[in-house]
This record gives sequence, C-alpha cells and structure tokens, in this order.
Amino acid sequence: MTLQIAHSAAARALACILAACATSAGAVNPPLDGLPDPGFGTAGRAIIDISTQLAAGERAVAIARAPSGTLYVGGGGLNTGRFVIARLDANGARVMSFGTNGLARDKPANDATLDFTMGDLKTAADGKPLAAGSATGPNDSDVVLCRYNVAGNFDISFGGDGCVRHELDLIPNGSESANALAVLPDGKFLLAGSIETTNFTFPDSSALLLRLNADGSIDPSFGINGMRTLNVANSSSAAHSIALGSDGSIYVGGTFKPADEPFDFDRFVAKYTANGALVGSFGTNGVTRISFDDFDNNEDTLDSAGSLLIDDQDRLYDCGASRSFNPGTLIVLSAARLTPQGQLDASFGSGGRVYRTFNDLNAVSFVNGCTLQGNRLVAALHTGTTNPNSDFRLALMRLAEDGSSDPTFGAGGSIEYPIDLGGGGVGHEFGEAVINQGDHLLVLGSASPIPAVGGPYSFVVVRALRDEVFRGDFEQD
Repeated sequence: MTLQIAHSAAARALACILAACATSAGAVNPPLDGLPDPGFGTAGRAIIDISTQLAAGERAVAIARAPSGTLYVGGGGLNTGRFVIARLDANGARVMSFGTNGLARDKPANDATLDFTMGDLKTAADGKPLAAGSATGPNDSDVVLCRYNVAGNFDISFGGDGCVRHELDLIPNGSESANALAVLPDGKFLLAGSIETTNFTFPDSSALLLRLNADGSIDPSFGINGMRTLNVANSSSAAHSIALGSDGSIYVGGTFKPADEPFDFDRFVAKYTANGALVGSFGTNGVTRISFDDFDNNEDTLDSAGSLLIDDQDRLYDCGASRSFNPGTLIVLSAARLTPQGQLDASFGSGGRVYRTFNDLNAVSFVNGCTLQGNRLVAALHTGTTNPNSDFRLALMRLAEDGSSDPTFGAGGSIEYPIDLGGGGVGHEFGEAVINQGDHLLVLGSASPIPAVGGPYSFVVVRALRDEVFRGDFEQD
C-alpha cells in the first residue's frame, strides 16, 4: 500500500513544530528524518483515550501491523485483568466499529474468572490479531494465546472461545508466562517467556520456548513435548523476544540473574533449530551471554531486554536498557551486535556493544523496544530525570551501522515527541515499542496527563518520517 504523505513546505514546518525542533537563523529545509508526519492521526499522532478502561499503572505493550495495513495496539492486564486492544487504519484513524466502542476487552467465556496480562501482540497472515500472555488464577499462572476476528470479537473457531490456555507446570502450581509471540510461515506459533522450576529456591525459573499448532494445541514434534526450557549459567532466566532466521532457525533473547550477583541481571541470546534443538556452534553451546556491567564502571547493572532483531547480513541485534546504581541511577540504551556465529561484532560500538543516553542532561533513557531501518538500529524509549515526580517524554534514538549516533536522525540521532496530555508542558509518557511502516516508523507510547508514574494512561502512536521521502521536494524549494 502507499502512504499518503504531504510533501510541502507547510507540512515540513508543522512537523518540525510538533517535534519541538530548532533550526539556526538562515537555515533552510531542515532534515525531516524522525519528525512526526502531519498526515497521520491528528497532527502526527493518534491518541487512544482508554484511561477510563485501564487501572492506574497499566500501559500499552505492543503494536502490530496487518498485511492490509491495519494497525492494532494492545496492552492492559496488570490490574484490570483483561487484554485491551484498539484498531487504527493505516493513517492513524481509530476504527470505532472494532469490538465495543472501539475496544476489544472481553474475557473468554471459559476463563472469565482469570486475570489476563498481555505480553505481546501480532497479526496472523489473514490479518486477525493475536494476543499472547498469561492467565492467572488463585494458585498459578498459565500461558495463554487469544485470537480475534477483524471485528474485534473472539474467534471462537480457535480454542472454542477464542483462547487457548496451557498449564505447563514443571512443579505443582507452577507459573508460566509468555512475553513474546512469533507467527511461523506454516501458521504455527512460537511463544517465549518463563516457567517456574522450583519453589522459593535459586534458580527458580527458566526461559521457556513453546510451539503451538495452528489450532492452538501444543506441537509435540517441537523440542520435548512441544517446548524447550533454558537455564542460563545455572541462574533464574526468562525469554523476552524471538527472531526468526531465513533458514528457519529460531533465536531467543532474554535475561538471567547470576547467582553470585544479587543486584545484577545480564542478557543472553540462544539459537535453536526449527525443531527446537540448541545449535551448539552458536556462541558457547548454543548461547551467547552479554553483560553491560562496565558501562558506568559498575559491577552491578540491571539489564532489561527489549528486542532481538536480524539484519540482511544475518547479524543479530540485542537491544534494551541498562541501569546503574553507582553513583545514583543512570539508565541507558544498551545494545549488542552479534555475528551469525554468536560472537560480539567488533565493528559495532566498542567491542560489539553500545551505550547511549538521549542527551547529557537526562539520566533516564529507558528502552523497551527496537527495530531496524536497513542496518540502522532504532530504539523506542522514554527520557527524563530520576526525579519520581518529573515528566518522562516519548522519544526515539537511531544508531548508524557502526553503532554511533546517527546525525541524520532528529537532533544528533535523537528526537522527542512531547504528547503533553496535561497541557502547558505537563504530562508523563513511556516509550513502549517501535515498528516499521514502509519507509517510516510507528512509535508506540503510553501517555498520562499526570506528571508522575502511575497513570491512568492512554495509548499513543506517532508516525515518524524518513527524510529520503522529502529529498526531491527539498531540491525543488
């Protein structure tokens, strides 16, 4: 499909104003890479006001794009106990005929007493939205996958009521969760997350990879009884992302907690064959461990996983955030690039790793999701100070292929999108995810009019322009 973008001096000026960019006196035709598209939603952004549908603290989780161009945004679940999904057209207009008053937020008939928490949102080849996560009852949590029709109702041909729930207990009343979902070319599903392995003893959880058939049943031909578990370094481990190789290989990214470092979490990437066997030639026995502990001369760093991505050279990008506790609190974008063999790629950043802050003034650059534009890494984040009552701002950062800040994007590689729901510069936003839409980017955030963490939040989507679209127009002005 073709996106309708306004190529005019007025459109460029409006985009620059919306992004709060500045130009020097006499400058003409400022770069537009990263600026909001005035042709999307209202003034470059689509705000889905569902603050009355969510409990305080609940946020957006994921955005998905159907083959038709339709957009789905999902989140919720922490306190209301249900998935919440909204539908937009390709240019950011909300589809109010979707679900009830524009939202799909019902619970499945067979599990109406359980509490649902969303981990990921994707679409099937036929455009139907799919939500993965966990369903929690009085004793434990189970992995759950729900399928909806394009009208926003549960697809009852899937699991009888639109959802399948799998109790995988390795221990009595053990809990499992799904944090990531991938739809395979044959219509099967991969879910990655965590599974409890012991009660109250370390390590208490393992990373989980589960394959389901197209009908939602467990695929026994995958791994052992349909699943694989991974305990990295004899540590509590969890999977947070999935990437699919062109040869059918499966890559899983996640975090693990070293046993001898109580305030430390590191990240890992594992490679599996299409049938769920670890590929021993990748990394060390199928797993690459990645530590970002030295970014602030600190041995205890809390690394959180965001996204795992593959470029056209089969290089892997592990992207997320790292938090230091010494001195104070500093949260940065942290990313690593691996060779196809699972080794740190020395041509990226410093020894294969990169640390970036949004700017020198903001101590918080918390990344939740990333994507690739060609071989350039783009990170969705929120940026601000460590003051708990300060405002965070939705933002993007883009890196050049070598891991340096990309000067052709925003201002020196970074750009903010002030949503300002409170008016007068007041508001609070989180960056949740970013995906590609043709040549452009769709960044997902959660926004509140209240200048502090806690919400209630609305979902917000901003479409960021890529400057190549405008180059011909620049030359004509």
